[in-house]
Amino acid sequence: MRFGSLSREQVIGLAVVMTGSFVAALDQSIVATVMPTVIGELGGIDRYALVFSAYLLVSTVATPILGRLADVYGRTPVFVGGMTVFVLGSLGAGLSGDMLALIVSRAVQGFGAGALLPVGMTIAGDLFDVRGRARVQPLFSSVWITAALVGPAIGGILTQAFSWRWAFLVNLPIGAATIVLLLFVFRERVTSHDERIDWRGAALLTLASGGLLLGLNGLLPLATLLVAAVSLPLFVRYERVARSPLVDLTLMRDPAVGPGIALNAVVGGMTFAMSTYLPPFIQGVQGHTPVEAGAIVTTTSLGWSAGALSMGLILVRLGPRRAALAGTLCWAVGASILLSLGPTSPLGVAAVGAAVLGLGMGLTIFPILVSAQSAVGWSQRGVVTALVNFARSMGAAIGVAALGGLLVWSMGADATAVQALLDPVSRADLSPDRAASLSGALASGLHAVYFVMVLVSVLGAVLARRLPSSFELEADETMVAP
Repeated sequence: MRFGSLSREQVIGLAVVMTGSFVAALDQSIVATVMPTVIGELGGIDRYALVFSAYLLVSTVATPILGRLADVYGRTPVFVGGMTVFVLGSLGAGLSGDMLALIVSRAVQGFGAGALLPVGMTIAGDLFDVRGRARVQPLFSSVWITAALVGPAIGGILTQAFSWRWAFLVNLPIGAATIVLLLFVFRERVTSHDERIDWRGAALLTLASGGLLLGLNGLLPLATLLVAAVSLPLFVRYERVARSPLVDLTLMRDPAVGPGIALNAVVGGMTFAMSTYLPPFIQGVQGHTPVEAGAIVTTTSLGWSAGALSMGLILVRLGPRRAALAGTLCWAVGASILLSLGPTSPLGVAAVGAAVLGLGMGLTIFPILVSAQSAVGWSQRGVVTALVNFARSMGAAIGVAALGGLLVWSMGADATAVQALLDPVSRADLSPDRAASLSGALASGLHAVYFVMVLVSVLGAVLARRLPSSFELEADETMVAP
C-alpha cells in the first residue's frame, strides 16, 4: 500500500479517526496545564486528583463495552456517539461553577473518550489489509506525541489569552466538524452481526475493573477490591455460557490475541512506571529541576515515535513475534540503564535509558494491535481492539500501584520524609547529612523499582515468544462502502 494511492474512504476515515484521537489526547495534556488556574478560581484542591482519575476510570471501564457495541451496531454510530458525549462533557467542564461539576463533566468526557481511540483504531483496521494496517497504525503514535508536545503550550496560551474554560470549549468545534465529516462523507459497510448485547457480562466487567481501579486509587480499598475479587470470577464463569458474550473467551487461546492482550498490559505497566518513577530520581536523588526531569521523560516519546514509524515499514516482513521480542529487548536494556543511575550520573545517561525504553514501546505496541486485528473478522475486531487498549490501561494502573508499594516498602522509615527532597524549599532546609541520607533511601527504593522493571521485561519476552511468527493475510480486509 502506498499512501499516494489511498481511496477517498480511506483518506476520510483516517482523517476522522486521527482527529478524534488527537482531541482526546490533547485534552489530557491540556488539563494538567490549566488545573492550577482552575484551583485558583474554583477552589477544592482536596479534589484535585479526582479531576484526572474520574476521566481515566470511566474511559478505561467503558472501553471494552463500547468496542463490543461497535461490533454489533457498526463503528460509525459508536464513534459519533462517543464524540458527542465527549463534546457534551467538554461543554460541561468549560461551564463548571465548582469542582464537583468539573469532576462530573470529566467523567462524561471519559466515557466519550472510551470510544474515540479504540473505535478509531478499529476503523483504521477495517479500512486496510494487514500490510496497510502496519503502515497506518503507527500514525496514531504521532497523534499522541504531537498532542503531548503542543498540549501544554496550547493550554497555557488559551488560559492566558482567554480563560481556562477555553481549554475545554475548544473541543466543541473540532468535535462537531469530525461528526459532520463522518456522518455525511464517510460510508461504512456493516456486515451481518448478532444484535444481542451481553449487558450482564458488561455489568460484571464494570464491577471487576472499576472496583480494582478504585481500590488501587485508595477509594474504599477494602470494599472496592472485594467487589473486584468477587466480580471477576463471576464474569469469567458467565462469559463461558453466555449466548452472545461480551468477550469471547475462546479468543484468548488464539496466539495472536491472548498473549498480545497480556503483553499489552505489560506495555502499560512499563510505560507508566518509567514516566512515574524516573522523575523522582532526577529531582530527588540528583537534585535537578522539574523542567530537566520533564525534558528527560520527553525523550521516551521520541524513542516511541522512532520505533513505531520504523516498525510500520518492516512489520509485515519481520512478523509480530520478532518485532515484539526486539521491543522487549529494548525494555531490558533501557531498564538496566536506569538501574545503573547514581547521584552524579550525567543527565544524558537517564535520557538514553528513557529513549531506549520508548523505542521498545514503539517496537512492541503496534505488532500486538495489528496481529490481534488480523486474527479476527469484522464482527470481533472492535472488541478485540478495545481489549488491547483496556489491557494497557489496567496494566498501567496495576503496575504503578504495585511498584509504588515496593518503593514505599524499600524506603522503610524514610518513606514519608523523602518527599522533602522533591520540594526545593523543603530541600534547602535539610542539613547536608540528612539530605544525603534521604537521597540514599530514595535511590535504594527507586533502584528496586528499576530492577523489577528489568524482570518485567523478561516476562514480556516470554509473552512475545507466544505471538505468531507471521501475520494472517486475509483475502478481503477493507470494510468501507464501495
